[in-house]
Amino acid sequence: MSHKYSVLIPDGNKHTLLYVANSFSKVKGVKLYTMAFDKRSAMKFSRYIYNYSYYKKPETDLEWVNNINTEIEKHDIDLIMPVFEEGIRILIEHKTHLKHPNKLCVLPNLKDFLIANNKGKLYNHLEKNNFSKPNSIIVENNIQTNLNALLNKIKFPVVVKPVEGYGGGLKVALYKDKKSCIDFFENTELDCNYIVQEYINGYDGGCSVLCKEGVVLHYTMQKAIMKGGNNFAPLVALEFFYDEKLLEQIKRLMKSLNWSGVCHIDVRYDDFDKTYKILEINARFWSSLEASTLAGTNFPDLYASLSLGKTLETQAYSKIKFYNLKGLIKGLKQRKKELFNINFILNNTPMGFALKDPLPMVYKFISRTIVIIMKKQ
Repeated sequence: MSHKYSVLIPDGNKHTLLYVANSFSKVKGVKLYTMAFDKRSAMKFSRYIYNYSYYKKPETDLEWVNNINTEIEKHDIDLIMPVFEEGIRILIEHKTHLKHPNKLCVLPNLKDFLIANNKGKLYNHLEKNNFSKPNSIIVENNIQTNLNALLNKIKFPVVVKPVEGYGGGLKVALYKDKKSCIDFFENTELDCNYIVQEYINGYDGGCSVLCKEGVVLHYTMQKAIMKGGNNFAPLVALEFFYDEKLLEQIKRLMKSLNWSGVCHIDVRYDDFDKTYKILEINARFWSSLEASTLAGTNFPDLYASLSLGKTLETQAYSKIKFYNLKGLIKGLKQRKKELFNINFILNNTPMGFALKDPLPMVYKFISRTIVIIMKKQ
């Protein structure tokens, strides 16, 4: 692929910048600019970042938008592409304050973004529109409620998690009985609402999409083949697959949200009724983005092309396996033949990206080593 355009990633302090930059590295002629308020970011050493601009952490949303305006005019950038929820929300809300709003990538409207980005609102949306999902209840943090009566509406065990503000399995826990669940809520100072979902026996899956006005233009599907440190941590190994019924459900979901842009939908396969149940939506780029790129569907490039009015290239994905670096290390004992194959390592893990762009990894290693040494002193 060879395109010539420039992209500003204004929320360059987010971890998703790495995945997006690695994906764009597969496209010739793309210049990546980024803004960040982290002077010590490893990504400022990346050869995939054409220009890294440091700004002090803004005190207001409008200050951040004004910084974007400065960068756009200074470098004559073609496209503004936020990569994380906070930046996406701000630019949806304050698009009119951009000097060049036509340079903003296609995004959903604010109402639908807030539904997708909040597990409680999403559950109500799924319930209203008859989507397959785990039975759930919402525990609100600002009102007194009869927890015992509320929890009688669902079956145990259950998964408890904040409705928004956390990711990567943070603050997510499994409770096998009502007493332990009530103990959690009575002894925890809640900073947001929580959703309590019935636990589903099965396996984790997901569907990544690029949409415009509710129409799914590109997608990949994947399922877990290796877990991380716990049942709710991000996957460390996955395999791409295809399921027509899941795709039909995802298409209907995106249509119901009139979605524009990218997102990743987490699902859980139910061994009991042999269906996929929708859990939540990551209304941004996702941690397995590099896997989709290596499988043949480069979402950042497709997203940029769509937003710039270019014709989208067909990018069918291959049903490959993918191991991130943790999965590569964890799987060495079980899959030595596969994981010691140099072609597999370069094409089915992030190592190919890291070998071509080693400085961010080296910087992270040195920084973490220094922190460990300092803690021991």
